Amino acid sequence: MISSCGTRQRLTRALSIVGVAGLLAGSTMLSPLGVSAQHSGWVTSHPAAFVDQGTVTMVTDGSAADLDPASEELASSDNIDRNIGNTLVDLKGSSVGQVVPSLAQSWTITNGGKRYIFNLRHGVYFHTGHLMTSADVVYSLTRTIKAGLTNSYLLTRFISNPAKQIRAVGKYRVEIDLSRPQQFLLLALADSYVCMILDSKALKAHAKGNDYGHAYATSHDLGTGPYRIQSWQHNQQVTLVRFPRYWGGWSGPHFSKVVVQTVPESSSRRELLERGQADLTFDLTPQDYRAMQHNSRLQVSSPYGTEVDYIQFDDYGKLKNPAARQALSYAFDYNALLNGVMKGFARRATGPYPHVLLGYNPHGFTYQTNLSKAKALFARAGIKAGATLTMDEYPSTDLDAAGLILQAQLSQIGIKLQIKQMTEATYNGILYGTEGPSGRPDLMPFGWWPDFNDPYDMAVPLVASWSAGANGANGGYYKDSRVDSLLKQMETARRSVLVNDAHELQNIVTQKDPAALWLVEPAQTTVLQRKLKGYVFNPLELQTYNFYTMHH
Repeated sequence: MISSCGTRQRLTRALSIVGVAGLLAGSTMLSPLGVSAQHSGWVTSHPAAFVDQGTVTMVTDGSAADLDPASEELASSDNIDRNIGNTLVDLKGSSVGQVVPSLAQSWTITNGGKRYIFNLRHGVYFHTGHLMTSADVVYSLTRTIKAGLTNSYLLTRFISNPAKQIRAVGKYRVEIDLSRPQQFLLLALADSYVCMILDSKALKAHAKGNDYGHAYATSHDLGTGPYRIQSWQHNQQVTLVRFPRYWGGWSGPHFSKVVVQTVPESSSRRELLERGQADLTFDLTPQDYRAMQHNSRLQVSSPYGTEVDYIQFDDYGKLKNPAARQALSYAFDYNALLNGVMKGFARRATGPYPHVLLGYNPHGFTYQTNLSKAKALFARAGIKAGATLTMDEYPSTDLDAAGLILQAQLSQIGIKLQIKQMTEATYNGILYGTEGPSGRPDLMPFGWWPDFNDPYDMAVPLVASWSAGANGANGGYYKDSRVDSLLKQMETARRSVLVNDAHELQNIVTQKDPAALWLVEPAQTTVLQRKLKGYVFNPLELQTYNFYTMHH
């Protein structure tokens, strides 16, 4: 998923599951990864009256661009989708490994983990006025696969023939049959970027040719969520209002209106928060965060998520020799970035896996700044003093600074780093473009977080040889035969093998055959008015907010 400040996407992934056949309705079973194998819905016997909290205003540097879950990969778009739509299941609070009911009020896993049976809620209305049935679920998931747009990868990992594998059994039951046990399917179905359930009648009515209603879904509200779109001024503001027929109800305090404003300048967003004219924001400077921590009317929340920021290496040309990439990793001044730039709002990344992700190795190799060793490794790779390396970059607080830090460090050992700045759109066009490795810069900074808690999911887009160029986020055309072999095994490995493989992969792409200069895990800092309650952070749902849970 690409974030609003230019970081992130996703792309392909799975695992074997212990036998879970014969689960009883209404019971709960946890898989080895902590995913609920079956769960019954919530029951509210005496709902309280709705208490209107008025309007909550968010200011952000990004703008929603695409609401179709079959294609949207921008955090600023998903911030809207999360509030106007629902998935079958949701991640449980701040957990990365447990799910709870959403549009599916219960589910059962049978046939040794190969069949998932979802019992849908009754009386769920789309914002179009249509009632949701199993036909909508089947069509929503099937079209995401068959449309062949950006997000088809997530479900094709589990489902190769949706026409046969996803089927409605009556009006309120959906069955998904798999060719093998898939322990990660529930976590994948909780992904709001890809697995949102839309009104199939509206999609079919507005289909153009074979686009499965994509052109219409890009800019229209077809969800079941607590809020519906009242107005959308592109690149300026989205206004959401309470959907009275929301299946979750409006018991207790809730905001009846949500305003998401695009304010590109971080200084302006800070000013709006300090004046009380906005309720929350993110992506300010570390200096702003430090200053705002002393404002008694504000709260600064800085948990860590699953994002890793890095500088990707071009695995060809000057950097083809791993020694050259090791040299760059030794040359970088990590403390200058962590303390001088990020002011403590980040921690060291030691490879492609963040600390909270399954498969992270806390004892993995970590580079320490050593210019003498960097110089020797450059010489071994045939890169002599006076050589020039190239780097493309886009506006981003930590990644811009990282480029300047690396440039200064390399100049001390006679290597020139030529930095070319461009817009985020131009940069993404290069990263995800079809240009081969010879036409790419030596270095490209980026950031990433996974779709769900799976080391295979995190690594495949970044370091699999088949994810190069337009096929993923492997913009440096990195290729290591052992890494490819590990990933193919990780796709279906049991937990113990998966974790061991992830540890080996982490070591290879960090130390032995570096794929990137792994920089930091930035803190996922949000600034909120202190009176604002109900904010729940999940390490996988970055730069998006659930306004339904918030209140004063």
